[in-house]
Amino acid sequence: MKKVDDFAALFLERYVDFTGSNKNTRHNTYNALIKHVLEGSDLAKRLKDAIAGLQFGQSKGDEIVSIVTHLHIRLDQKYLVDLTYEVDTTGKEGVVRTTTNARLLIAET
Repeated sequence: MKKVDDFAALFLERYVDFTGSNKNTRHNTYNALIKHVLEGSDLAKRLKDAIAGLQFGQSKGDEIVSIVTHLHIRLDQKYLVDLTYEVDTTGKEGVVRTTTNARLLIAET
């Protein structure tokens, strides 16, 4: 499961960069993320649609603090991964930690 966990960590890093980081332009972070999303999927459309609104984010930077995988379920050529990740966001009021529960469906290619 290391390969699946490594992919989940890479995906989350790119996702957090896209949604809140100020390291790159939004289009650069989108291009880095979309490589890991199934072409034509609902998620691909939502990410593209989100670009304009994310330009107004006030974060001075987001950093993943932890990723905890709770469960892997193999489904044919896919894995369902249930996980929790924590992100520190630096803003006007200092650092705020957010905890998010997520499920990723990861396809083998």
